[in-house]
Amino acid sequence: MFVLRPELVDLVREHDPAARILIRPDGVARLPARIAWEHVALPTLLRSFAPDVVFSPFNVIPVRWRTPQPRLVVMISNLAPFAPECLNVCTPDERRRNTVLRALTLRSVRHADRVIILSRQALDLIDAKGRWQSRAELVPQAPPPIPPVHAGAQVWPRPYVVVIADWYKFKGIESVVEALGHMAAKLRPDVVIGGRLMETDYVTAVEARAEQLGVSDRVHVVGQLPHTGVLAYMRGALACVAPSRFENLSRVTAEAMAVGTPVVARDAPSYREACGQAAAYFRSDEDLAELLLRVSTDSVFRENLSRRGSAHVAPMSADTGAARIADVLAAVGP
Repeated sequence: MFVLRPELVDLVREHDPAARILIRPDGVARLPARIAWEHVALPTLLRSFAPDVVFSPFNVIPVRWRTPQPRLVVMISNLAPFAPECLNVCTPDERRRNTVLRALTLRSVRHADRVIILSRQALDLIDAKGRWQSRAELVPQAPPPIPPVHAGAQVWPRPYVVVIADWYKFKGIESVVEALGHMAAKLRPDVVIGGRLMETDYVTAVEARAEQLGVSDRVHVVGQLPHTGVLAYMRGALACVAPSRFENLSRVTAEAMAVGTPVVARDAPSYREACGQAAAYFRSDEDLAELLLRVSTDSVFRENLSRRGSAHVAPMSADTGAARIADVLAAVGP
Protein backbone atom coordinates (compact mmCIF):
# COMPACT_ATOMS: atom_id res chain seq x y z
CA MET A 1 0.00 0.00 0.00
CA PHE A 2 1.18 3.52 -0.81
CA VAL A 3 0.31 6.44 1.46
CA LEU A 4 0.49 9.49 -0.79
CA ARG A 5 -0.30 13.12 -1.13
CA PRO A 6 -2.88 13.61 -3.93
CA GLU A 7 -0.51 14.84 -6.65
CA LEU A 8 1.52 11.60 -6.57
CA VAL A 9 -1.37 9.22 -7.15
CA ASP A 10 -1.19 9.23 -10.96
CA LEU A 11 2.55 8.61 -10.89
CA VAL A 12 2.14 5.49 -8.77
CA ARG A 13 -0.81 4.28 -10.85
CA GLU A 14 1.34 4.60 -13.97
CA HIS A 15 3.87 2.13 -12.55
CA ASP A 16 1.52 -0.14 -10.61
CA PRO A 17 -2.17 0.01 -11.60
CA ALA A 18 -3.06 -2.61 -9.00
CA ALA A 19 -1.49 -0.83 -6.04
CA ARG A 20 -3.63 -0.04 -3.02
CA ILE A 21 -3.44 3.67 -2.25
CA LEU A 22 -4.32 5.69 0.83
CA ILE A 23 -4.47 9.42 0.06
CA ARG A 24 -3.35 11.83 2.72
CA PRO A 25 -6.19 14.30 3.48
CA ASP A 26 -5.86 17.81 2.04
CA GLY A 27 -6.40 19.29 5.48
CA VAL A 28 -3.12 17.93 6.85
CA ALA A 29 -0.77 19.44 4.27
CA ARG A 30 0.86 21.79 6.79
CA LEU A 31 3.70 20.34 8.83
CA PRO A 32 2.20 20.17 12.38
CA ALA A 33 -1.07 18.64 11.12
CA ARG A 34 0.79 16.19 8.87
CA ILE A 35 3.00 14.97 11.72
CA ALA A 36 -0.02 14.49 13.97
CA TRP A 37 -1.91 12.59 11.24
CA GLU A 38 1.03 10.34 10.42
CA HIS A 39 1.74 9.47 14.05
CA VAL A 40 -1.78 9.20 15.44
CA ALA A 41 -4.28 8.52 12.64
CA LEU A 42 -2.20 6.55 10.15
CA PRO A 43 -1.42 3.53 12.35
CA THR A 44 -5.15 3.21 13.08
CA LEU A 45 -6.14 3.58 9.42
CA LEU A 46 -3.69 0.84 8.42
CA ARG A 47 -4.80 -1.61 11.12
CA SER A 48 -7.03 -3.58 8.74
CA PHE A 49 -4.24 -3.67 6.14
CA ALA A 50 -1.90 -5.17 8.77
CA PRO A 51 1.41 -4.26 7.10
CA ASP A 52 4.44 -6.48 7.69
CA VAL A 53 6.85 -3.61 6.96
CA VAL A 54 6.36 0.16 7.05
CA PHE A 55 8.88 2.20 5.05
CA SER A 56 9.24 5.97 5.18
CA PRO A 57 11.50 7.57 2.53
CA PHE A 58 11.80 10.89 4.39
CA ASN A 59 13.35 10.93 7.86
CA VAL A 60 10.22 10.40 9.96
CA ILE A 61 8.20 7.25 10.61
CA PRO A 62 5.25 6.51 12.93
CA VAL A 63 6.65 4.48 15.82
CA ARG A 64 3.53 3.58 17.87
CA TRP A 65 1.63 0.62 16.42
CA ARG A 66 -0.79 -1.85 17.93
CA THR A 67 0.38 -5.44 18.32
CA PRO A 68 1.58 -7.03 16.17
CA GLN A 69 3.86 -4.11 15.36
CA PRO A 70 5.24 -4.05 11.81
CA ARG A 71 8.94 -3.85 11.12
CA LEU A 72 9.99 -0.23 10.60
CA VAL A 73 12.39 1.11 7.97
CA VAL A 74 13.25 4.79 7.61
CA MET A 75 15.42 6.53 5.03
CA ILE A 76 17.31 9.64 6.09
CA SER A 77 17.06 11.73 2.96
CA ASN A 78 17.44 15.16 4.57
CA LEU A 79 20.58 15.90 6.60
CA ALA A 80 19.98 19.66 6.82
CA PRO A 81 18.84 19.53 10.49
CA PHE A 82 22.25 18.09 11.41
CA ALA A 83 24.55 20.20 9.22
CA PRO A 84 26.06 23.46 10.52
CA GLU A 85 26.45 24.68 6.92
CA CYS A 86 22.65 24.66 6.63
CA LEU A 87 21.69 25.65 10.16
CA ASN A 88 23.96 28.69 10.19
CA VAL A 89 22.09 30.32 7.28
CA CYS A 90 18.54 29.36 8.32
CA THR A 91 15.77 31.86 8.88
CA PRO A 92 14.14 31.63 12.32
CA ASP A 93 11.20 29.67 10.85
CA GLU A 94 13.55 27.25 9.08
CA ARG A 95 15.56 26.78 12.26
CA ARG A 96 12.41 25.87 14.19
CA ARG A 97 11.38 23.43 11.44
CA ASN A 98 14.85 21.84 11.44
CA THR A 99 14.80 21.53 15.23
CA VAL A 100 11.53 19.60 15.04
CA LEU A 101 12.73 17.47 12.13
CA ARG A 102 15.98 16.65 13.93
CA ALA A 103 14.09 15.46 17.02
CA LEU A 104 11.65 13.38 14.96
CA THR A 105 14.47 11.90 12.88
CA LEU A 106 16.40 10.79 15.96
CA ARG A 107 13.23 9.32 17.44
CA SER A 108 12.53 7.42 14.23
CA VAL A 109 16.10 6.12 14.10
CA ARG A 110 15.87 4.81 17.66
CA HIS A 111 12.77 2.76 16.83
CA ALA A 112 13.61 1.63 13.28
CA ASP A 113 14.64 -1.93 12.48
CA ARG A 114 16.67 -0.65 9.54
CA VAL A 115 17.92 2.85 8.68
CA ILE A 116 18.67 3.57 5.02
CA ILE A 117 21.30 6.25 4.44
CA LEU A 118 22.43 7.82 1.19
CA SER A 119 25.98 8.75 2.17
CA ARG A 120 28.66 7.86 4.68
CA GLN A 121 28.65 11.38 6.06
CA ALA A 122 25.15 10.65 7.42
CA LEU A 123 26.76 8.33 9.95
CA ASP A 124 29.28 10.98 10.95
CA LEU A 125 26.60 13.63 11.41
CA ILE A 126 23.89 11.60 13.11
CA ASP A 127 25.64 8.65 14.71
CA ALA A 128 29.15 9.75 15.61
CA LYS A 129 29.21 7.26 18.52
CA GLY A 130 28.11 4.33 16.37
CA ARG A 131 24.95 3.55 18.31
CA TRP A 132 22.80 2.47 15.33
CA GLN A 133 25.34 1.77 12.59
CA SER A 134 24.68 -1.96 12.83
CA ARG A 135 21.16 -1.20 11.56
CA ALA A 136 22.30 1.17 8.80
CA GLU A 137 22.15 0.29 5.10
CA LEU A 138 23.99 2.48 2.58
CA VAL A 139 22.02 2.82 -0.66
CA PRO A 140 24.04 4.31 -3.52
CA GLN A 141 22.64 7.07 -5.69
CA ALA A 142 22.55 6.43 -9.43
CA PRO A 143 21.64 8.50 -12.48
CA PRO A 144 18.26 7.92 -14.14
CA PRO A 145 17.93 6.58 -17.70
CA ILE A 146 19.40 9.16 -20.06
CA PRO A 147 17.24 9.82 -23.13
CA PRO A 148 18.97 10.09 -26.52
CA VAL A 149 20.00 13.53 -27.71
CA HIS A 150 18.42 14.92 -30.85
CA ALA A 151 20.89 15.80 -33.57
CA GLY A 152 21.61 19.51 -33.68
CA ALA A 153 19.82 20.21 -30.38
CA GLN A 154 21.06 23.42 -28.76
CA VAL A 155 19.64 25.04 -25.65
CA TRP A 156 21.92 28.08 -25.31
CA PRO A 157 23.48 30.31 -27.99
CA ARG A 158 26.89 30.85 -26.36
CA PRO A 159 29.44 28.74 -24.42
CA TYR A 160 28.18 28.26 -20.87
CA VAL A 161 28.51 26.35 -17.64
CA VAL A 162 25.41 25.11 -15.86
CA VAL A 163 24.45 25.11 -12.18
CA ILE A 164 21.50 22.94 -11.17
CA ALA A 165 20.47 23.80 -7.61
CA ASP A 166 17.44 25.02 -5.72
CA TRP A 167 18.03 28.48 -4.32
CA TYR A 168 18.95 27.92 -0.68
CA LYS A 169 21.74 29.95 0.90
CA PHE A 170 23.88 26.91 1.67
CA LYS A 171 23.93 25.99 -2.04
CA GLY A 172 26.83 28.40 -2.62
CA ILE A 173 25.56 29.76 -5.93
CA GLU A 174 27.12 33.12 -5.14
CA SER A 175 30.58 31.51 -5.43
CA VAL A 176 30.06 31.07 -9.17
CA VAL A 177 29.20 34.77 -9.50
CA GLU A 178 32.27 35.73 -7.46
CA ALA A 179 34.43 33.49 -9.65
CA LEU A 180 33.24 35.32 -12.77
CA GLY A 181 34.36 38.53 -11.11
CA HIS A 182 37.91 37.15 -10.88
CA MET A 183 38.03 36.42 -14.62
CA ALA A 184 38.89 38.71 -17.51
CA ALA A 185 35.67 39.94 -19.12
CA LYS A 186 36.39 38.44 -22.55
CA LEU A 187 37.09 34.99 -21.04
CA ARG A 188 33.96 34.65 -18.92
CA PRO A 189 31.54 31.91 -19.95
CA ASP A 190 27.82 32.35 -19.49
CA VAL A 191 26.43 30.77 -16.32
CA VAL A 192 22.97 29.21 -16.61
CA ILE A 193 21.35 28.50 -13.23
CA GLY A 194 18.38 26.13 -13.07
CA GLY A 195 16.43 25.40 -9.91
CA ARG A 196 13.44 26.38 -7.83
CA LEU A 197 13.56 29.95 -6.50
CA MET A 198 13.08 28.87 -2.89
CA GLU A 199 14.65 31.81 -1.01
CA THR A 200 13.84 34.88 -3.08
CA ASP A 201 15.95 37.16 -0.89
CA TYR A 202 18.93 34.97 -1.78
CA VAL A 203 18.11 35.19 -5.50
CA THR A 204 17.89 38.99 -5.21
CA ALA A 205 21.19 39.21 -3.30
CA VAL A 206 23.06 37.06 -5.86
CA GLU A 207 21.66 39.05 -8.79
CA ALA A 208 22.60 42.31 -7.04
CA ARG A 209 26.15 41.03 -6.49
CA ALA A 210 26.40 40.07 -10.15
CA GLU A 211 25.38 43.61 -11.08
CA GLN A 212 27.94 45.05 -8.67
CA LEU A 213 30.73 42.90 -10.15
CA GLY A 214 29.74 43.79 -13.71
CA VAL A 215 28.98 40.17 -14.63
CA SER A 216 25.17 40.26 -14.75
CA ASP A 217 25.26 39.90 -18.53
CA ARG A 218 26.78 36.45 -17.98
CA VAL A 219 24.44 35.20 -15.22
CA HIS A 220 21.13 33.72 -16.39
CA VAL A 221 18.53 32.44 -13.93
CA VAL A 222 16.16 30.10 -15.77
CA GLY A 223 14.22 28.78 -12.76
CA GLN A 224 12.84 25.29 -12.32
CA LEU A 225 13.33 23.00 -15.32
CA PRO A 226 11.69 19.70 -16.26
CA HIS A 227 14.09 16.80 -15.94
CA THR A 228 14.51 16.57 -19.71
CA GLY A 229 15.45 20.25 -19.64
CA VAL A 230 18.00 19.68 -16.88
CA LEU A 231 19.67 16.94 -18.93
CA ALA A 232 19.60 19.07 -22.08
CA TYR A 233 21.32 21.98 -20.33
CA MET A 234 23.85 19.61 -18.79
CA ARG A 235 24.62 17.94 -22.09
CA GLY A 236 25.36 21.21 -23.86
CA ALA A 237 27.48 22.78 -21.10
CA LEU A 238 31.24 23.21 -20.92
CA ALA A 239 30.91 21.94 -17.35
CA CYS A 240 28.38 21.35 -14.60
CA VAL A 241 29.38 23.33 -11.50
CA ALA A 242 28.28 21.92 -8.14
CA PRO A 243 28.95 24.72 -5.60
CA SER A 244 26.89 23.60 -2.60
CA ARG A 245 28.56 23.84 0.80
CA PHE A 246 26.54 20.84 1.94
CA GLU A 247 24.68 17.96 0.31
CA ASN A 248 23.44 14.59 1.49
CA LEU A 249 24.41 12.91 -1.75
CA SER A 250 23.53 14.86 -4.86
CA ARG A 251 22.36 13.14 -8.04
CA VAL A 252 23.29 16.22 -10.07
CA THR A 253 26.93 15.22 -10.46
CA ALA A 254 26.05 11.64 -11.47
CA GLU A 255 23.59 12.91 -14.06
CA ALA A 256 26.15 15.32 -15.50
CA MET A 257 28.72 12.53 -15.78
CA ALA A 258 26.12 10.26 -17.38
CA VAL A 259 25.61 12.74 -20.24
CA GLY A 260 29.36 13.22 -20.64
CA THR A 261 29.66 16.67 -19.07
CA PRO A 262 32.72 17.57 -16.97
CA VAL A 263 31.99 18.18 -13.29
CA VAL A 264 33.51 21.00 -11.25
CA ALA A 265 32.57 20.65 -7.58
CA ARG A 266 33.25 22.31 -4.26
CA ASP A 267 35.72 20.31 -2.17
CA ALA A 268 33.06 19.02 0.24
CA PRO A 269 32.74 15.51 1.71
CA SER A 270 29.55 14.65 -0.17
CA TYR A 271 31.02 15.56 -3.55
CA ARG A 272 34.23 13.67 -2.80
CA GLU A 273 32.13 10.65 -1.87
CA ALA A 274 29.92 10.97 -4.95
CA CYS A 275 32.60 11.82 -7.54
CA GLY A 276 35.91 10.41 -6.31
CA GLN A 277 38.65 11.23 -8.83
CA ALA A 278 36.14 11.99 -11.59
CA ALA A 279 35.64 15.70 -10.81
CA ALA A 280 37.76 18.84 -10.52
CA TYR A 281 37.47 20.42 -7.07
CA PHE A 282 37.68 24.00 -5.81
CA ARG A 283 38.09 25.39 -2.30
CA SER A 284 37.82 29.10 -2.98
CA ASP A 285 36.23 31.48 -5.47
CA GLU A 286 39.67 32.05 -6.97
CA ASP A 287 40.10 28.29 -7.46
CA LEU A 288 36.74 28.16 -9.19
CA ALA A 289 37.71 31.04 -11.48
CA GLU A 290 40.79 29.10 -12.59
CA LEU A 291 38.73 25.99 -13.27
CA LEU A 292 36.12 27.97 -15.23
CA LEU A 293 38.94 29.36 -17.34
CA ARG A 294 40.31 25.86 -17.97
CA VAL A 295 36.98 24.32 -18.97
CA SER A 296 36.38 27.32 -21.25
CA THR A 297 39.75 27.23 -23.03
CA ASP A 298 41.34 23.79 -22.59
CA SER A 299 39.57 21.09 -24.61
CA VAL A 300 42.00 18.40 -23.44
CA PHE A 301 41.17 19.19 -19.81
CA ARG A 302 37.44 19.02 -20.58
CA GLU A 303 37.75 15.74 -22.46
CA ASN A 304 39.79 14.18 -19.67
CA LEU A 305 37.19 15.16 -17.05
CA SER A 306 34.39 13.92 -19.27
CA ARG A 307 36.09 10.57 -19.81
CA ARG A 308 36.74 10.10 -16.09
CA GLY A 309 33.13 10.99 -15.29
CA SER A 310 31.71 8.55 -17.82
CA ALA A 311 33.89 5.76 -16.45
CA HIS A 312 32.85 6.62 -12.89
CA VAL A 313 29.11 6.18 -13.53
CA ALA A 314 29.41 3.33 -16.05
CA PRO A 315 28.92 0.57 -13.40
CA MET A 316 25.72 2.26 -12.17
CA SER A 317 22.25 1.57 -13.47
CA ALA A 318 19.09 3.60 -13.05
CA ASP A 319 17.53 1.03 -10.71
CA THR A 320 20.58 0.49 -8.49
CA GLY A 321 19.12 2.41 -5.55
CA ALA A 322 15.57 1.09 -5.94
CA ALA A 323 16.78 -2.52 -6.11
CA ARG A 324 18.86 -2.06 -2.96
CA ILE A 325 15.89 -0.58 -1.07
CA ALA A 326 13.74 -3.51 -2.19
CA ASP A 327 16.39 -5.90 -0.84
CA VAL A 328 16.37 -4.13 2.53
CA LEU A 329 12.57 -4.25 2.80
CA ALA A 330 12.49 -7.91 1.81
CA ALA A 331 15.15 -8.79 4.38
CA VAL A 332 13.20 -7.34 7.31
CA GLY A 333 9.88 -8.86 6.23
CA PRO A 334 8.49 -12.16 7.49
